[in-house]
Amino acid sequence: MTEHSLWRFSRALYRAINERQREDLEPLIDEDVEWVIHGPIMFPFLGARRGKAAVLEVISKSRKRAGASLRSRIDHARRGFGGPR
Repeated sequence: MTEHSLWRFSRALYRAINERQREDLEPLIDEDVEWVIHGPIMFPFLGARRGKAAVLEVISKSRKRAGASLRSRIDHARRGFGGPR
């Protein structure tokens, strides 16, 4: 069974975003991309973006926020379990 090209693309995109590999991410995104993520407006990375630069910027910002949020939750959990502060 052969793999569909969209599966390869989606896995490569997912991996590049999650591993913060901008050099792998850039070639996957077209210059004329229209990127839309729907959801509550309280999340600044949601909404429509047009163009490669705008998409790369929002991905970068959302990853930084997610990382900070995760670090905060880990630190909170450590304090709750008597771990290092």
